[in-house]
Amino acid sequence: GVATELGVITTSTTGPVGMATNGLDLVVVDGTSGFVWDFAAGTFARIVDPDFPPCSIIRHIDGYYLVPKKGTGQIWRSDFNDGSSWGGLAFSTAGANPDLVVGLEVSNRDVYVIGEQTTEIWVNSGAATFNFISIQGAFIEKGMPSTFASGEGNNAVFWVARDRDGQGQVVQVVGRLPTVVSTPAITRQIQSWGDLSDIQLFVYEQVGHTHVVITSPGSDETLV
Repeated sequence: GVATELGVITTSTTGPVGMATNGLDLVVVDGTSGFVWDFAAGTFARIVDPDFPPCSIIRHIDGYYLVPKKGTGQIWRSDFNDGSSWGGLAFSTAGANPDLVVGLEVSNRDVYVIGEQTTEIWVNSGAATFNFISIQGAFIEKGMPSTFASGEGNNAVFWVARDRDGQGQVVQVVGRLPTVVSTPAITRQIQSWGDLSDIQLFVYEQVGHTHVVITSPGSDETLV
């Protein structure tokens, strides 16, 4: 194939970015700014809305983009089907535990708000100003150490977990129920990397099997 340059991210030159699409545009976030590729217009432009929060990851659900504002417990929402427009009151805070939100995943129309030590599950309530709320009782006592340590695949959410007792287990959540899927050997290997603040995870399917890939850039190791 032939690569075509669509635009330039002007506020960051290293590290991973987050991307999501609503089918009309594609939003790219780099931890500082956001950029929108408009499919119909063929344009790539920086988001200039002053209410757009700094974020490293972005997800889409029900016509809305969701992002966790860096360094807070807040989840912000775009206007409907418009990645360029963000309301100053369109946010809410994960309140079950006072840890910072570091990750976000969407599966089966549930939104997983992943904190440093705990996770809440939110759904679309249909409210006007901010239409996502936490589900009472849908609370998981496991967070994660890195923004890019989670992924979704085969109707499940996976992440490298951290809680009050330690870190390094790989968790799978199906039907809002968490299960540790890493073997003790895999968990020990992940723990041996020490600092997990840069750990990355992604999920893919091949020949009918779901694979979870975990990479430690600092240790230059990858597990599948």
